[in-house]
Amino acid sequence: MNIKKLLFTITTCMIISIAAYGQSVESVLKQISNINGVTTVYLSKSMLGAMKNTKTSGFNIGEVSSKLNYLEIITAENKKDVSAVRKLAKIIYNSPEYEPLIRIKEDGEYTYICKKTTGKTTNIIMLMDEDDEFTIIHLGGVMSLEDIQALTKGNNLY
Repeated sequence: MNIKKLLFTITTCMIISIAAYGQSVESVLKQISNINGVTTVYLSKSMLGAMKNTKTSGFNIGEVSSKLNYLEIITAENKKDVSAVRKLAKIIYNSPEYEPLIRIKEDGEYTYICKKTTGKTTNIIMLMDEDDEFTIIHLGGVMSLEDIQALTKGNNLY
């Protein structure tokens, strides 16, 4: 391989890795939700007002529903889709935008919760990776640390 080809290959690899690293978490979530076969549910603040006693995927959404601006649930349930979501989720796991709150690995299942606060608004992402299913819960609103703890109350996460 001559030096020009080697330099071209190295430069191309660097550009691709920088582009992948530079993706925002929100754009990754949009990519995941656009995967054919992935189910996405989005609830606005207005709809959340009716969810006072709701528990979703083991999380007590009803506890903080009045403080949420939105709730998005993304689920992949077949091997091909789960694999595609796992690959993209690595960007979320490694994002400097979001602060890790909880990481759990137990019996081949992984739970990861992270947050980003901008002004008074807090965005939370919960990733639950099971053998044959991957669920992402993405929510945002004006929440305190106590509200975040209320989300996981009764879920044996800590």
